[in-house]
Amino acid sequence: MFDPNHVLASLTLEEKASLCSGQDFWHLRGIPRLNIPSIMLTDGPHGLRKQVAKPDHVGISDSQPATCFPPAVTLASTWNPELAYEVGQAIAKEAIDQGISVVLGPGANIKRHPYCGRNFEYFSEDPHLTSSMASAWIKGLQDQGVGASLKHYAMNNQESNRMVVDAIVDENAMHNLYLKGFKHTIQSSHPWTIMTSYNKVNGHYMSQHPTLLNGLLRERWQYQGAIITDWGANDDRLQGLTYGQDVEMPGGYDHQVNVIVDAIHQGTLSMDTLDERVLTILKLIHQASKTLNQPQPPLNLDDHHTLARRVAAEGMVLLKNEDQVLPLKKDMKIAIIGEMAKKPRYQGSGSSLINPHRVVSLLEACEQASINYTYSSGYPHQSDELDPQLIADALNCVQGSDVVVVMVGLPDRYESEGFDRTHLNLPINHIQLIEACCQHHDKVVVVLSNGAPVVMPWMHQPQAILEAYLGGEASGEALVDVLFGVVSPSGKLAESFVSDVSHHLSHHHFPGQHKQVQYRESVYVGYRWLSTSKIQPLFPFGYGLSYAHFMIFNDSVKLIKDEIIVQGMIHNQTSYDGAETIQVYAHYPCSKVIRPFLTLLGFKKIHLKAHESKPFTIVIPVSECAIVQENQLKIEAGPVMIHVGTSSQDFFLKSTLMIESKDQVKDESYLPYFNPRSDFNPSLNDFESLLQRKVPESTPLHPYTLNSTLQDCAHHPLGKALLWVVLKLSKSMSQGVADEFNQAMIDHMILEMPLRSLINFSSGKLSKKSVLKLLRIMNEGWFKAFFSRYPS
Repeated sequence: MFDPNHVLASLTLEEKASLCSGQDFWHLRGIPRLNIPSIMLTDGPHGLRKQVAKPDHVGISDSQPATCFPPAVTLASTWNPELAYEVGQAIAKEAIDQGISVVLGPGANIKRHPYCGRNFEYFSEDPHLTSSMASAWIKGLQDQGVGASLKHYAMNNQESNRMVVDAIVDENAMHNLYLKGFKHTIQSSHPWTIMTSYNKVNGHYMSQHPTLLNGLLRERWQYQGAIITDWGANDDRLQGLTYGQDVEMPGGYDHQVNVIVDAIHQGTLSMDTLDERVLTILKLIHQASKTLNQPQPPLNLDDHHTLARRVAAEGMVLLKNEDQVLPLKKDMKIAIIGEMAKKPRYQGSGSSLINPHRVVSLLEACEQASINYTYSSGYPHQSDELDPQLIADALNCVQGSDVVVVMVGLPDRYESEGFDRTHLNLPINHIQLIEACCQHHDKVVVVLSNGAPVVMPWMHQPQAILEAYLGGEASGEALVDVLFGVVSPSGKLAESFVSDVSHHLSHHHFPGQHKQVQYRESVYVGYRWLSTSKIQPLFPFGYGLSYAHFMIFNDSVKLIKDEIIVQGMIHNQTSYDGAETIQVYAHYPCSKVIRPFLTLLGFKKIHLKAHESKPFTIVIPVSECAIVQENQLKIEAGPVMIHVGTSSQDFFLKSTLMIESKDQVKDESYLPYFNPRSDFNPSLNDFESLLQRKVPESTPLHPYTLNSTLQDCAHHPLGKALLWVVLKLSKSMSQGVADEFNQAMIDHMILEMPLRSLINFSSGKLSKKSVLKLLRIMNEGWFKAFFSRYPS
């Protein structure tokens, strides 16, 4: 085992520079002569994606089999941090078995808008719930000696133009919504690494942000770990090193080392700065080395499959259950309709795509449980085509059945890393199937398999709706457990469902235009806006039904010193084992600060056996009521109305407490954002009054630069030719590996890839010098380019 401080003094300049970028696509560099090992990083976060052949960042190449746990959208819906800890533990054990030192996850980005194609990989629209689940997952992972990489820091809330878009956001929203989850997660779980996102924030790429890396992460939050770039996210290497970026990924290129060495010689980068970066990297490798090659107990993937089944069942949210049509009985004649029952959608697509060691569909799980069922596909799996024959076959199938289970959802082509959704509807043939079955049977259960909210104009027709989300490899078995009452549903929505996407204030400015997205809604995201505007959601944040029914009594709220204490008794009134999640929200009736009507302060999930009673206590530090204002954490004195309930709309207790504080908060009541009405649609002037500055001009198409995307460059004949070549090479490289959907996803990513990232993803086939020459030709013509020289 090496000593990082001792080794630092023994490194040559070239070795120091080499440590600041990866060895290849998945490894950090080692220094063999000093016994510093190379360590491996791999994608997560709901399992491992250790690639065994050609490396890629979009999940198309083969990877080593691993347990595919339910993604973050489902895990968050459990509202159970203890379960997240168990998942982290299990993933760590598989990581050690596969020789992996750092898992790239979890994702702690706020769900600003339901269109975001990667929402399945994020926990919630709320930072408190996000940090509670992310912290537990990280602790579970790192307690086993495997590092986490908290991502994507920060304001990475869309896939559209994600590599170049500039997120314009005010300080209130940035610190009290989007960064709050990161802060709490970092200070609670101390992730070994943090991954910076592709995008800009207020004009600066996150890989080199002048205030949000060293200034915020390291100085104010006291973060001690390593800061790595997302793959291909580096823009200006020297600025990145200066402002706190430690490792550029992927690596393995001479120019990544040479630029640092040259900068030291030229005096544009100080040796002290480089030593700071290198020491952080050495500490990471030293920490990871403690687990490498250590004897481990045998790995039992069957146990992990069972855990995945528990998570999937506990993450399902029962949205509707008229006349207690659920749970079903095993002696019923059940018609199961929908191709997703046979070919389940159990995870999202992109870099998190896991090669599961086994997958159990709903039909296979019904066979295992000896369920009496008939089946019809109802719709084609690979298209939205309306097929009357499939509908007719489905209606024949439902005849004579006691109950109909319709399995529908969002196919991969509807939501994925790399692109955003354009509407909230289910495929039209799924909707047609629901409506046809409801017209021909009076007991219909709709099961949804999706990674983000959908609208439900058909909601009044079926008797029951079960939001199963993406259930991982054991999704079919978990569905049988919930549908037949082996497990009583206890999931709660970690995001708001609306009846119309325009009910989200962020919808007016998503995903932005001209590589700029203005967060004009400020803090009014999800339930924060719906509770403020009094817009009725389809299903509110925190909502979820159960087969069990609970009575809560002897409840109280007290302020004792610096803590808010919520106490009470809860009684399970039924013969079902079950669980209820008590949620605590705050409302500030006399606040002078721009705040949503409600914010989540804390929660507790309580499991009860049939007819059992338990006391509960939720302790919330008063500091949870604090806000960041003028770069200071402040507690506003005055009344706080505490709402205690089972969702963001259903409360059984409201109590007002008086908070004392000497902090002086800035009066914001004069701003248009203060207590807005439901028809509030902030103008540019409104937004600039909040920002206290002008919104910068969006990036022009010309001149072409290293940050121009291939789609931008295609406006020029040479750029169009380059795009054609890249797309052609991509198709040839992925032939036989990528299906039609995956190839379309890759093509979309290529279109929005900046030239600087293309250099690193070209495996050395494209040099920076040749790209700069091409840019000169495109900007100024052949003659000037021919007589110009560029550095390599």
